[in-house]
Amino acid sequence: MARKARERLLESARELFAAQGIRAVSVEQILDASGVGRASFYRHFSGKDDLVIAVLAHYNEHWRDLLHHQVPERGAGVLGVFDILAQRFAAPDYRGCLALTALIEFRDPDHPIHQAAVEHQDRTATDLAALLDPAMGRTDRDRIGRQLLQLIDAAMLTALRDNSERPAQEARTTAAALLHQYDL
Repeated sequence: MARKARERLLESARELFAAQGIRAVSVEQILDASGVGRASFYRHFSGKDDLVIAVLAHYNEHWRDLLHHQVPERGAGVLGVFDILAQRFAAPDYRGCLALTALIEFRDPDHPIHQAAVEHQDRTATDLAALLDPAMGRTDRDRIGRQLLQLIDAAMLTALRDNSERPAQEARTTAAALLHQYDL
Protein backbone atom coordinates (compact mmCIF):
# COMPACT_ATOMS: atom_id res chain seq x y z
CA MET A 1 0.00 0.00 0.00
CA ALA A 2 2.86 2.40 0.79
CA ARG A 3 4.27 2.00 -2.71
CA LYS A 4 0.90 2.86 -4.16
CA ALA A 5 0.74 6.05 -2.11
CA ARG A 6 4.16 7.13 -3.41
CA GLU A 7 3.14 6.38 -7.00
CA ARG A 8 -0.12 8.30 -6.58
CA LEU A 9 1.80 11.27 -5.19
CA LEU A 10 4.27 11.20 -8.09
CA GLU A 11 1.56 10.89 -10.73
CA SER A 12 -0.69 13.56 -9.20
CA ALA A 13 2.23 15.94 -8.79
CA ARG A 14 3.39 15.38 -12.38
CA GLU A 15 -0.08 16.10 -13.74
CA LEU A 16 -0.54 19.21 -11.58
CA PHE A 17 2.95 20.53 -12.37
CA ALA A 18 2.32 20.05 -16.09
CA ALA A 19 -1.03 21.83 -15.92
CA GLN A 20 -0.19 24.69 -13.55
CA GLY A 21 3.57 24.92 -13.16
CA ILE A 22 5.67 23.68 -10.29
CA ARG A 23 5.67 26.72 -8.02
CA ALA A 24 1.92 27.28 -8.43
CA VAL A 25 1.02 23.86 -7.03
CA SER A 26 0.76 23.44 -3.28
CA VAL A 27 1.36 20.29 -1.27
CA GLU A 28 -2.30 20.51 -0.27
CA GLN A 29 -3.37 20.31 -3.93
CA ILE A 30 -1.15 17.27 -4.43
CA LEU A 31 -2.61 15.60 -1.35
CA ASP A 32 -6.16 16.31 -2.53
CA ALA A 33 -5.49 15.04 -6.06
CA SER A 34 -3.67 11.90 -4.90
CA GLY A 35 -5.94 11.02 -2.00
CA VAL A 36 -2.83 10.54 0.15
CA GLY A 37 -2.66 11.90 3.68
CA ARG A 38 -0.13 14.45 4.89
CA ALA A 39 1.62 11.96 7.20
CA SER A 40 2.04 9.51 4.33
CA PHE A 41 3.38 12.30 2.12
CA TYR A 42 6.09 13.08 4.67
CA ARG A 43 6.96 9.39 5.04
CA HIS A 44 7.88 9.41 1.34
CA PHE A 45 9.21 12.93 0.83
CA SER A 46 10.90 15.48 3.08
CA GLY A 47 8.92 18.25 1.38
CA LYS A 48 7.72 19.57 -1.94
CA ASP A 49 11.23 20.08 -3.36
CA ASP A 50 12.05 16.44 -2.66
CA LEU A 51 8.84 15.42 -4.45
CA VAL A 52 9.67 17.64 -7.44
CA ILE A 53 13.12 16.05 -7.69
CA ALA A 54 11.54 12.57 -7.57
CA VAL A 55 9.06 13.55 -10.30
CA LEU A 56 11.96 14.83 -12.43
CA ALA A 57 13.86 11.57 -11.85
CA HIS A 58 10.80 9.60 -13.00
CA TYR A 59 10.49 11.91 -16.02
CA ASN A 60 14.15 11.29 -16.81
CA GLU A 61 13.59 7.51 -16.67
CA HIS A 62 10.74 7.91 -19.15
CA TRP A 63 12.99 9.85 -21.53
CA ARG A 64 15.78 7.30 -21.19
CA ASP A 65 13.33 4.53 -22.07
CA LEU A 66 12.19 6.52 -25.09
CA LEU A 67 15.76 7.07 -26.31
CA HIS A 68 17.06 3.57 -25.52
CA HIS A 69 14.07 1.53 -26.69
CA GLN A 70 11.33 3.38 -28.57
CA VAL A 71 13.60 5.36 -30.91
CA PRO A 72 15.70 2.34 -32.01
CA GLU A 73 12.52 0.30 -32.57
CA ARG A 74 11.38 2.86 -35.15
CA GLY A 75 14.45 2.27 -37.28
CA ALA A 76 14.85 5.94 -38.21
CA GLY A 77 17.96 6.51 -36.12
CA VAL A 78 18.12 9.58 -33.93
CA LEU A 79 15.55 11.30 -36.17
CA GLY A 80 12.97 8.86 -34.80
CA VAL A 81 12.78 10.96 -31.64
CA PHE A 82 11.15 13.74 -33.66
CA ASP A 83 8.58 11.30 -35.04
CA ILE A 84 7.65 10.29 -31.50
CA LEU A 85 7.47 13.93 -30.44
CA ALA A 86 5.23 14.77 -33.39
CA GLN A 87 2.65 12.30 -32.09
CA ARG A 88 2.87 13.72 -28.58
CA PHE A 89 2.67 17.35 -29.66
CA ALA A 90 -0.60 16.73 -31.49
CA ALA A 91 -2.21 15.14 -28.42
CA PRO A 92 -4.78 17.40 -26.75
CA ASP A 93 -3.15 16.82 -23.34
CA TYR A 94 0.38 17.85 -24.39
CA ARG A 95 1.69 20.15 -21.67
CA GLY A 96 5.38 20.56 -22.47
CA CYS A 97 8.56 19.38 -20.82
CA LEU A 98 8.75 19.17 -17.05
CA ALA A 99 12.53 19.69 -17.07
CA LEU A 100 12.16 22.90 -19.08
CA THR A 101 9.44 24.07 -16.70
CA ALA A 102 11.79 23.41 -13.79
CA LEU A 103 14.63 25.33 -15.45
CA ILE A 104 12.36 28.29 -16.09
CA GLU A 105 10.86 28.35 -12.61
CA PHE A 106 14.03 27.57 -10.67
CA ARG A 107 16.75 29.73 -12.20
CA ASP A 108 19.18 29.60 -9.26
CA PRO A 109 21.88 27.13 -10.37
CA ASP A 110 22.42 26.06 -6.74
CA HIS A 111 18.78 25.08 -6.22
CA PRO A 112 18.37 21.27 -6.12
CA ILE A 113 15.41 21.39 -8.54
CA HIS A 114 17.46 23.39 -11.04
CA GLN A 115 20.28 20.88 -10.67
CA ALA A 116 17.91 17.94 -11.21
CA ALA A 117 16.57 19.59 -14.38
CA VAL A 118 20.11 20.24 -15.65
CA GLU A 119 20.96 16.60 -14.95
CA HIS A 120 17.96 15.56 -17.08
CA GLN A 121 19.09 17.82 -19.92
CA ASP A 122 22.68 16.55 -19.74
CA ARG A 123 21.58 12.90 -19.72
CA THR A 124 19.25 13.49 -22.63
CA ALA A 125 22.03 15.10 -24.68
CA THR A 126 24.33 12.18 -23.83
CA ASP A 127 21.66 9.66 -24.79
CA LEU A 128 21.02 11.46 -28.08
CA ALA A 129 24.77 11.38 -28.80
CA ALA A 130 24.79 7.65 -28.10
CA LEU A 131 22.27 7.16 -30.93
CA LEU A 132 24.78 8.55 -33.43
CA ASP A 133 27.37 6.55 -35.37
CA PRO A 134 30.00 5.34 -32.88
CA ALA A 135 32.67 5.71 -35.59
CA MET A 136 32.23 9.47 -35.27
CA GLY A 137 34.52 11.08 -32.74
CA ARG A 138 33.15 11.51 -29.25
CA THR A 139 33.58 15.29 -29.32
CA ASP A 140 31.47 15.54 -32.49
CA ARG A 141 28.84 13.14 -31.14
CA ASP A 142 28.59 15.11 -27.87
CA ARG A 143 28.26 18.42 -29.74
CA ILE A 144 25.57 17.03 -32.06
CA GLY A 145 23.75 15.51 -29.07
CA ARG A 146 23.59 18.96 -27.46
CA GLN A 147 22.46 20.55 -30.74
CA LEU A 148 19.71 17.95 -31.15
CA LEU A 149 18.57 18.64 -27.60
CA GLN A 150 18.35 22.35 -28.40
CA LEU A 151 16.14 21.52 -31.39
CA ILE A 152 13.96 19.28 -29.22
CA ASP A 153 13.65 21.94 -26.52
CA ALA A 154 12.67 24.59 -29.07
CA ALA A 155 10.13 22.24 -30.65
CA MET A 156 8.63 21.43 -27.23
CA LEU A 157 8.17 25.10 -26.44
CA THR A 158 6.71 25.88 -29.86
CA ALA A 159 4.33 22.92 -29.56
CA LEU A 160 2.79 24.53 -26.48
CA ARG A 161 1.60 27.30 -28.77
CA ASP A 162 0.78 25.25 -31.87
CA ASN A 163 -0.53 22.01 -30.36
CA SER A 164 0.35 20.26 -33.60
CA GLU A 165 2.97 18.01 -35.16
CA ARG A 166 4.49 20.94 -37.06
CA PRO A 167 7.21 21.92 -34.53
CA ALA A 168 8.52 18.34 -34.39
CA GLN A 169 8.39 17.98 -38.16
CA GLU A 170 10.29 21.23 -38.70
CA ALA A 171 12.84 20.35 -36.00
CA ARG A 172 13.28 16.95 -37.69
CA THR A 173 14.04 18.68 -41.00
CA THR A 174 16.61 20.89 -39.28
CA ALA A 175 18.13 17.88 -37.49
CA ALA A 176 18.38 15.98 -40.79
CA ALA A 177 20.25 18.93 -42.31
CA LEU A 178 22.59 19.00 -39.32
CA LEU A 179 23.27 15.28 -39.60
CA HIS A 180 23.79 15.60 -43.36
CA GLN A 181 26.71 17.96 -42.67
CA TYR A 182 28.42 15.02 -40.97
CA ASP A 183 27.31 12.50 -43.62
CA LEU A 184 25.09 10.74 -41.09
